[in-house]
Amino acid sequence: MMIKRNLLKKYFIIGWFLYFNIFQVRSQITPPDQPSYGPGGNNYSYQTVDSSRYGTNIYDMYWLFEPNSPKPDSLPIIVLFHGTLYDVDSNIAPNYELQLIHHFVRKGYVVIFPLYQYGGNTLNNDDQLTNAGNVLNMALSELDNGAHVKPKRDKNGKIMIGVTGYSRGGNMSMAISNNHTILGLPAFDAVADFVAANNYETMQGISANTKIIIVLAQDDSYDDAPIEAMYAAWDSLYFIACENKNFLTVHSDSTGSPVLTADHPFFVTNANYPSSVNALDYYGSWKLCVGLFNCAFYGSDCDYALGMDSNVTYMGTWSNGHPVDPITFNDTCSFSSIQEIKNATENIRIYPNPIKDHAAIYWPKDLILNNASLKLYDLYGEMVVNIQSISENGIQINIQQLQKGMYLYSFSNNLLQLYNGKIIIQ
Repeated sequence: MMIKRNLLKKYFIIGWFLYFNIFQVRSQITPPDQPSYGPGGNNYSYQTVDSSRYGTNIYDMYWLFEPNSPKPDSLPIIVLFHGTLYDVDSNIAPNYELQLIHHFVRKGYVVIFPLYQYGGNTLNNDDQLTNAGNVLNMALSELDNGAHVKPKRDKNGKIMIGVTGYSRGGNMSMAISNNHTILGLPAFDAVADFVAANNYETMQGISANTKIIIVLAQDDSYDDAPIEAMYAAWDSLYFIACENKNFLTVHSDSTGSPVLTADHPFFVTNANYPSSVNALDYYGSWKLCVGLFNCAFYGSDCDYALGMDSNVTYMGTWSNGHPVDPITFNDTCSFSSIQEIKNATENIRIYPNPIKDHAAIYWPKDLILNNASLKLYDLYGEMVVNIQSISENGIQINIQQLQKGMYLYSFSNNLLQLYNGKIIIQ
C-alpha cells in the first residue's frame, strides 16, 4: 500500500511539473507582430488621421476619417458598418473599430462610418437600409462639397467605393450593395462581409464585376450569425466569377499567449480591450479588406484576398516559429463554372442536404451516366470518396467517416460530361 501511495504521489508531482512547464513554455510564446509590408502591414502612406462628426441621431449621424501628412487631393471611399449597438454611447461608436479605421485611412482610403442603428433593434431591416442609404448620400455630398479629401472617381466618373462590416454591419454591407440603385448610391466595387447576421434575398442588384469576400470565424457561436445564412449569402453570388470572390474561415490558435480567438467580434479593434488588436487583425481582417480594396481599385494585392494563394491563408508565425493556424476556404469555387452549377441544380437532387449520416443522390433517367463515377472532395482538394461504374439513377453515400463541413461532388461518365455540386455535412 505504501509503495502504491508513493507511486501516486510521484505521478502527481510529475503531472504538475509537466503542466507547469507546458504552461510556462506557452506563456513565453508570443503571437506575430504586425508585418512590415503588405495590406496588413505597417508600411503606411499617411502618418496622421483627421476625423469629423456630423449629425445628432441615427437619421443623420456619421463620421469622416481622412488621411493627412501628407494630405491627398482624392482617394477611394470605404464605408464601414458597425455591428449591433445596444447600450453604448452612440457618440463614441467608432471607438469599437477605431484602429481598423486608422489602418484603412493610413493605407490610403477615406472612411465613412455611418450610425445607421442604435439601441438593439431600433429599426427594422428595411428602415435600417433606407436610413443607411440616406446617411451615406449625406456623407458623400459633404466630401464632394466641403473642405475634404475628395472621392476618387474612375474613368467613367463613378465614385470608387467599397464597403465592409461585421455581424449586423456585414449584412448591411451586402444589402446596401444589392440595393445601391434604388438608394441613389454608386455601385460598390468591393464588399467585405464578416460574420454577417441575417438571411439573404437574391443579390442580383450587386454588379457582376464586384469583388466580394465572405468571412466566417471558427469560434463564432453562430447565434448572431447563423452559419446557414452565411452559406446562403455565398450561394446567392453564383453570378460573380470565381476570381472575384472568396469564402473563408479565420481560425483560433492557442499555441502561445495571449491566445488568438477568432470569435464573433474578432473584427472589432477597441484599444480599451487588451489583445483586441493582434494577428487576427493584421493577417485576417486588415489584410483581407485592404487586399480586396487595393485589388478592386488599383488591380494590386489581389492574391491577398482572392484566389487560393498562400498570401490569403498565411496568418504569420508565433515567436517559436510555429505558423499560426491558416485561413481556410469554405468553397474553392474553382471546381465548377457558373453553367456547371446551373446544370447541377437543374439535374441533380440530393436528400437530405445538409446531411448527418447518409445521403441519397438522384438524377433524371434521361441524364445518361452509363459507367459513371462519383467523386467527393474536401475543400483542400483531396478526394475522400470515389465510387466507380455507376449505372443506376441514384446512389447512396455513407459519410459517417467524414468530418463536418462542405464537400464538392463531381459526376463524370465515359463521355467526359461533368456535373458538379455541393454537400454540407452537419
